[in-house]
Order: sequence, then structure tokens, then C-alpha cells
Amino acid sequence: MHGRCQNQVIRLTPSICMGVTQHQSFGKGKDVRRESFPAGIGFLIALAWCLASAASAATQTIDNLNSGTPQTILMLGTSNYVEAGNNWFTGGSWITQTRSALVTEYGDLVNIVSRPDGGGDIRSGLTHVATDMQAVCPSTVVMGYAINDAATCFFDPLHPETLTNNLRTMVQTVFQYNPDAEVIFHNFMSPEDVTAQENPSGAFDSRTYRPYHEQVLDIYDDVAAEFGLLHINSYPQWEDLRVQNRATYLSYSWEGVHPNVQGNLNVTTPFFLQQIGFISTQPVGEKTSVPATPSNTGPAQAITADPDQWANGSDNLWAVCNVWDPNLGLSTLAAIGENAPAITTTVDGLDPSKTYQVYLRFIAYDGASILGGLSGNPLDLCAFSNSINTGYVPMPGFALLEHSLGTVSGSSSLSVDIAPHGPESYYAGLSYVEVPEPMTLLLLTLGALPLRRRH
Repeated sequence: MHGRCQNQVIRLTPSICMGVTQHQSFGKGKDVRRESFPAGIGFLIALAWCLASAASAATQTIDNLNSGTPQTILMLGTSNYVEAGNNWFTGGSWITQTRSALVTEYGDLVNIVSRPDGGGDIRSGLTHVATDMQAVCPSTVVMGYAINDAATCFFDPLHPETLTNNLRTMVQTVFQYNPDAEVIFHNFMSPEDVTAQENPSGAFDSRTYRPYHEQVLDIYDDVAAEFGLLHINSYPQWEDLRVQNRATYLSYSWEGVHPNVQGNLNVTTPFFLQQIGFISTQPVGEKTSVPATPSNTGPAQAITADPDQWANGSDNLWAVCNVWDPNLGLSTLAAIGENAPAITTTVDGLDPSKTYQVYLRFIAYDGASILGGLSGNPLDLCAFSNSINTGYVPMPGFALLEHSLGTVSGSSSLSVDIAPHGPESYYAGLSYVEVPEPMTLLLLTLGALPLRRRH
């Protein structure tokens, strides 16, 4: 007899699709009914929401978050489910990016736990899924092993039913522990062979090693249909890049299996978020980054430009620190356990007629922190636990983080005050993004990647 997690509350949200009642099946074959709003709502708003709903109806997970119900999401997959690490394992940065998007929108209602199997296939997941269900008690399970299930050492083309049965067992095990859990399959990447001329680290036979990839994806489709599950599969987007724009593809995945941070940011993550029905109310668009330098940050007497002084914790000054991964082009002002004075960064050139969301950018490990706030406001504690992880790893054990400080408007400039806190503070600068008007924001949200299917 299996122990069960406490049943999750299923909440349904209404749709405003012109008086039409919609049905969408997600989760364990559940029929999620969406009743229409009464007539009379503005045509443009209704049309916009109809278009969004047609592209991807909200999953049970998003419905619950929208209703204020906490959600714990368990991620099960290959090394592309490993959140951070060295250059081999940046594939899981989509999880970090997804967490950042959901936490920014829903705060502590969201808890994401990853249990990856680097180098493993579906059979690896089977060895611990029951333990994970007991330990984590998730309301949602996202799983995807297709990139390795397709490998010659794992897949038997004469007995494809083996993979089918293993997938069924995974899903059934989840439901044994939580019958109300939502299960989502998530697979991405189109593997590619990379030559030694294209990759200084050597050649990789990533596609040759996975000749059954499309067949495996079809099996995931079939099992998803059998249980009424959602299969999010951005293979078509990655395949288009591989075939039509190889240079961009290689800039997103240097060895043809693991996407890098930028590849996930531009392809994997937005497609995943769109398909689960996530529509952010946060600012959309590309952030403008402003590195912290002695030229835009002062007072001058609070900062030493001598890079050899960054680790000097006794001079009570901020110091330029450039010890980070040179490929990221990051520079910080560091205060190492010292009583360095508060400093201020000023940004000019804003449009006074617009509103901007402002973020403090800093580098930290779990336990390090910094203080920051829009000038004239109290300083916020900006820590690893309450800030947005960008997915960039400037040094093993460290992350580049962003902390929302609020909005500014009606001025052509903004100023942010910064002070050290805790054992080590590394201040990287600011970023800001225009906050659109509500209708503009809604329409911009509809510009997500369209639903694509393999043919």
C-alpha cells in the first residue's frame, strides 16, 4: 500500500470567450470546465483573452496559482534538468528561468524542486520517483527524458513498448501518491553532430548517438494522450534552428545536447511558459542593464578603483572586483565584511512620460546579501532567497541575481542607494524595463511563440 500526499485543491478559473463554454483536459484525465463570463465585457479585451486561451489554455497548476493555492512542482529529467553547474550542465537553466518568472508573479506560492538524472533515461527516474513523491508531495510533476531515451544504449527499436510501459509506470506511480497531481511531459532540443572545427573542445556525435529521437517523442505523445496529459515539446523550434540557422543553433548549444542560458531564454523557457498558460502581469520586453562603475556610482571617496584591493576587508571601502567568468563581462563593486559607506548609482536618459520597473543586480552565494533601494526609500534586503536568479553562473557556487526595487516615473533619471550587508556584498549595477499600459501588456503577452507540432 502506497502512502499518499495530501490531496491538492483543484480550482477552476473562468474564461471570457464570447459566451462559449470550453473544455480542456489536463492532469489525470480531468475535464476542466471553463464557464463563460456574462456578455457586455469590452470586445477588445475579450478577443485578446480568447486568442490567448486558444493558443494554450491554463493548466491546473496556473489555475491554482491564480486562485492563490500554493503549488509544489517536481522536475524529473536528464542533465537538462540540472539547474546550474559548469558548461556541460547549463541545460537546466530553463528551470531557473521558469522559477524566476513564476516567483516574480506569484511569490512564495511557488516551490520548484528538481531531481535530475544526469546521463540517465526514464529508467533512472523510475528508481526514485516513489521516494520523490513521498519526500516532496508535489502538486505538479514535470518530466522529460526523451533526449536520452533516444540514445542507442537505451532505446531498443525492436521493443518500443518497453519505453511505453516505463512511461506508464512513471505516471501511475505519481497518481498512486497523489491522485490529483498534474503530470506534464516536457522535452526539448533537436540534437546535432558538431565538428571539431565548430567546437574548440572537440567533435560531438550527439545526433548520431540519438537516432530514435522522433520515434521516442511520438511515444511520449501517445502516452500523454492515453492519460490526458500535456506534452510540451519545443523540438520543432530547435529543429528549425538546427536546419535553417546553424550559427544561431551552435551559439545556443555548443555540443548539440545541452542548451546554454541564452538558448533556453530565447527558445525553451518562453515556449514552456506559454504552453502551461502562464500570462505574466509583470513588465515585458528587454531590460536595459547599467553596470556599476566609479563613473556612475559615488561618492568617489567611498570607492577604490585599485582591483588588488577588492578582498581587503579592513579599509571600509567598496573596491572594483573583476574575478568573475570573463565570458559574462561582469564587473562588480565589492565590500567584504567591512563597514563600507552607502553609495548611489544614477541613471540618466529616461522618458519622463513612461514608467520603469527597476532591479538591483548583484552576485551572491546562498548566505550572501546586499542592501538596496530607490533613493528616498528604505533599503531592501536583497538576498539569494528573495531575488530573481538570472541563470548565469559567474563562478561555481555563485549566481547573478536581480532584486525588484519598485517603479519610477515622471523623471528623466533614477537613483538607487546601495549598502553592504553580511559577509560579502558584490554589487553589479542596475537594470530597468518599461512597464506598458495594461492593454499594451495584454497584447504583448499574446506575442509568445505559437504552438508548433511535428509532422
